Formats: sequence, C-alpha cells, structure tokens
Amino acid sequence: MSLFDRFDASAYDFSEGLACVDVSERLRNPDHKAAYGFVDREGNIKIPAIYDAAYAFHEGFAAVKLNNKWGFIDTKGNTAISFTYDSADSFTRGLALVQLNGKYGSIDMEGNTIIAVIYDLPYFFAYGRALVHLDGKYGYIDTKGNKAAMSASEAERYFREGME
Repeated sequence: MSLFDRFDASAYDFSEGLACVDVSERLRNPDHKAAYGFVDREGNIKIPAIYDAAYAFHEGFAAVKLNNKWGFIDTKGNTAISFTYDSADSFTRGLALVQLNGKYGSIDMEGNTIIAVIYDLPYFFAYGRALVHLDGKYGYIDTKGNKAAMSASEAERYFREGME
C-alpha cells in the first residue's frame, strides 16, 4: 500500500520533508473543491488541508492560495507572507515572482517588494538578469530591479544555456 493511497493523485514530491496533497477525493467527485495540505513521509498531515492551491516548499516557504489570494506559509504552517497576491511562484535565491492587478514583480522572504510590481509579463532570472516587458518595450533588470545592460557574449550565453 502506497503512502498516498488515501490522498488524491495530485500529491507532489517531497520537498523540505513535506509533500503537498489534495485530500478532496476528486477522483470520486469531479465537482470537488480542492483542499491542499502537507504531509510528512509517514503520511501524517502536518499542515491542514485548507488551501485552494499550493506549491511545494522552496527555501523554507510554500506559495499557497486561500480565499482566491496567494501568500506564503512556513514549514510549520504559519502565515509568513500575507495573502495579498493574485498569483505567486516559489522562492528561488531569495526572491519570489508575484502578480497583482495584472502586473508582475518580486518580493523577498520577508514580504518586502524588491522589484516593483509593474511589469506586463512574468519573468525569470538567468545569470542575475531577467528579460522584462514594460509599456510595450523589453529590457533587462538585475535582481534588485535596476536596469541591467547585457553584452553580446552574455546575451548569447543567456539564450544558449537557458534560464536558471
């Protein structure tokens, strides 16, 4: 018998000792409302299944959705960053991409806005820079949100080797 036999097939891999599971029995009920929580390796629920959506833990936090807003919890289930965002991604190197009112920016692990939530499209960092779109124009920013130039050789490496 598998650890996840009693949970929905949407269980994620373990990350930081916990796995995200949907306990709503959607296989038996196609009209289910998702109920995500986190279990330990023995299958014990460690964080109650109260979330509408959730991502695995990264860097000590998981992005979770509650009442149609995204925020972050720690591995104990405490709210670490309030539920204010329309969407949120996992933390990578201390930053998480967030969306609010159709615009994108990044926050740090304390919930401080590091990169203003002004960009038109989601972005990802490679070699300390991200290609962003603002007011119909493209450009590069660094991990602090400052404009960042890129040499021709850096641009070639960026596109050849892909994103981090």
